[in-house]
Formats: sequence, structure tokens, C-alpha cells
Amino acid sequence: MHIHHCKHLPRLAIQFFIISSLAILFADSWVYLFSYLTNSALPNWSMTGRWLGMLSQGQFYTTTMSQVPAMHNEFFIGLLGHYLIGLKFTSAYMLLIHYGLKMTPHLINGIVFGVILAVFPYLIQLPSMGIGIFGSQSPTPYLVFFRVLSVHIFYGLGLGVGGILAYFI
Repeated sequence: MHIHHCKHLPRLAIQFFIISSLAILFADSWVYLFSYLTNSALPNWSMTGRWLGMLSQGQFYTTTMSQVPAMHNEFFIGLLGHYLIGLKFTSAYMLLIHYGLKMTPHLINGIVFGVILAVFPYLIQLPSMGIGIFGSQSPTPYLVFFRVLSVHIFYGLGLGVGGILAYFI
């Protein structure tokens, strides 16, 4: 890193905090509202933790997550993994928008980025957990599809709103 970039680190850290906090707040708030509106269960962070545990042991795929042995602290691992992934994607958004595309954050590029992120659960996480591509093997495939898409739209909306607010700093 060049010396002249170091003076911007405190500002960048504050911007990162604002953007990531709002993105995660928007996504998690929507999850609760979506579950309420659709009378569906909240995400099962224990299963996410179990899946992350499988990955750490070199197992990428299972046909049925419920048959994978429970792990110690899997709920905490799943929730922590969820937030760490959100932070990593905030970093990717900031780098792409600011340094790659030389743009300022706004609602449209935040939402587009969020929608693109839905590719990961649709094509990697859900299939490797035995739920199928786009959640097609779920007992409620349309509900899974729309929850994943809408959560990522709200995450992207939070990126955009956070980016707009943070760049006034």
C-alpha cells in the first residue's frame, strides 16, 4: 500500500462499518418481515453452521442435511458465518464500485450487486445442502427461491443506502 493511501484508512473503515451495518440490517430485517408475511420459519442457522462444518472437513455435498451429525456450536457457527460472508461481500462491493468501476455507490448498483450475490446460495449452498439448484428440492421451492432473492435485494438496497450515506463522510 502506498503512503498516500494510509491517510484514508480511518475514513474507509468508517465507510465500511456504515455500509456493512446497513446492508446486514436491511437483509436481516427483511428476513423477519418475510417470515411473518409468509408465515414461514426463520432461517435455520444451525443447518448453515453444520454445512460450514462439513466444508471445513472437506465434504462439499450431502443429499440430506438432517442426516449430517450435529456439530458443537453449529448455531453460533452458522450465524457467525452468515455475518462474515456479509462483511466479505461488502468489501467486494466497495472494491468493485470504488476502485474497479470508479463509481459512487447508489441504490441501483447496490441492488444489482445484491441480486448477483443470490447466485451463490442458488447454485452452491442450496444444492450442496441437498436442497437442489434454486431450492428446487425443498418442500416449498417457490418460497425458498423468493426468500433468497428478496433477502439479497434488501442486502443490496442496504449496500446502496449505506454507500450513499457513507460517502458523505
